[in-house]
Amino acid sequence: MPKRARPSWLFAPKFPLIPWYTLKNRSVLAMFVVNLFDFMSYGILSIYYASYMQVAVRVSPAKATMIDNTIRIVFQVTAIVMGLLMRFWTPLCLRFGLGKRLFNTRWPIWIGIPIGMLSMGLSES
Repeated sequence: MPKRARPSWLFAPKFPLIPWYTLKNRSVLAMFVVNLFDFMSYGILSIYYASYMQVAVRVSPAKATMIDNTIRIVFQVTAIVMGLLMRFWTPLCLRFGLGKRLFNTRWPIWIGIPIGMLSMGLSES
């Protein structure tokens, strides 16, 4: 790797796991930031949500745990389905004769976030 591609203070191994030019890519940095906030929100949700349901909504501990587990399962299954849809969107469009259509992540975000918030709000009632 040429010296100009990395800062001089950074130790550079012979065979890096992730090359420096990949870390400088804005898409990769955005992915790291999105994952950071995703794991933070999941950590906060997993620690406090069941106890919040017991205190604020006054449900039994068993029902609060069932609601918490249901939301977690739905989020994980939805993430897997959306990941597979994103991966196979263009090949499916080509197979069905729709042309080369790239997957636009804007619509799942604009639809998924309100649905997630709605699911949290409905679970409290």
